Amino acid sequence: MVLNLSALLAAVLSIPLVHVIGRRKLLLLCVAGFVVCLFIFSSVGTAYPQSMIASKILITFIVLYNFLFTISLVVVASTVISETASTRLRSQAQSLAVFTAWSEAVMWTAVLPYLINPNAANLKAKIGFMYGGFGVCIWVFIFYCVPEYLGRPLEEIDEMFLKGVAARGFKGFVCTGDLVVDSTVNDDLGVSRDVAEVHVRAGK
Repeated sequence: MVLNLSALLAAVLSIPLVHVIGRRKLLLLCVAGFVVCLFIFSSVGTAYPQSMIASKILITFIVLYNFLFTISLVVVASTVISETASTRLRSQAQSLAVFTAWSEAVMWTAVLPYLINPNAANLKAKIGFMYGGFGVCIWVFIFYCVPEYLGRPLEEIDEMFLKGVAARGFKGFVCTGDLVVDSTVNDDLGVSRDVAEVHVRAGK
């Protein structure tokens, strides 16, 4: 119940935060925050496995982790995915992203009991160190590969990708608007479809 409420609160708060703080910065802050929560969870749980006070600390940091995870890798990540995909491939990209996310969720649901149970890997509270390590990798990926889209229309995002602007350079890049939009393109069978294909004018 508490975890569900924290996730609901995170989803509500993420709506204004993503427009005030920005996608990239919010992702970096929240991912860093939940990595710290996981490391504290594992450190306390491993050092004081039988302590009642430690149990309350573990619950607190799990709730905080769930809150930060929901903001970053659930809500904001979904927004970033929808904005990153090109106009022509947006539906396919979003479908692939959702399929991948749910496939991973199913996998971890099956694997997690074996990692925790005493008659298997018996990681117990140490499981947080493993997930925290994954979180560090995610943070590094976001830092180098996820641009800031705050205040950018989709046409400018397409232009910056087509011009090869580095992820960390999106925020200060000045777009020129020198794009040509083709309202129809032919698919592999030569059938004309009503989609938007955006490309940079030759010589620009």
